Amino acid sequence: ISPEKVGDLWLREMEAQKRWKTPLKISGDEKLAGDPVAISDGKAIYVAYATQTPPAIRFSCIAQGKLQLLSEVSPDVQLVPTLGRYKDTIFLFLWNPKSNAVQYRTLTKGQLSEPRSLLARSTIPVGMTVDTLHDEIIIGSAQNQDKGRTNRWQVRRYLEHQGQLIETGLDWIEGPEGGSRGTGRCTLLFDASRDA
Repeated sequence: ISPEKVGDLWLREMEAQKRWKTPLKISGDEKLAGDPVAISDGKAIYVAYATQTPPAIRFSCIAQGKLQLLSEVSPDVQLVPTLGRYKDTIFLFLWNPKSNAVQYRTLTKGQLSEPRSLLARSTIPVGMTVDTLHDEIIIGSAQNQDKGRTNRWQVRRYLEHQGQLIETGLDWIEGPEGGSRGTGRCTLLFDASRDA
């Protein structure tokens, strides 16, 4: 799915084994123009997606089978959304592939904050998870280390304070001399088990 090869976004909910409820078209009359992302807080599903026509980036909520558009976030169809959750706050990240800048907004108690910028840029769409042992937000991203090591994967640690992310650390995947890298959106998992 891209601005040149559009599609539709549907939600199908299973109500019993092998039985589905009527599909819900999330993208409505608009055509999907990029990869959608979704996350749940246990009460609702939040979806961010790009559409072909402005406003391009939309942020919606599905609760009790009903779809609600929360915000028409940006007119820029090139932005790539990512969603994350920390406690009762939903984070919406928007990565700009041209500038590598990352902005984020928070949704708390139904209110979407004004955009804030991460100080660090990324050469890929970011990913988010939570370190539940240290109560930190972890953002996965990539940066160029040198000409031979482009798009090097890294994780950055943040403390959250009133919706603002304060960076506390950086680790390169495989260490500073490693070579792990890639160009797709990163997916982060945090495992707090003893054997992890």
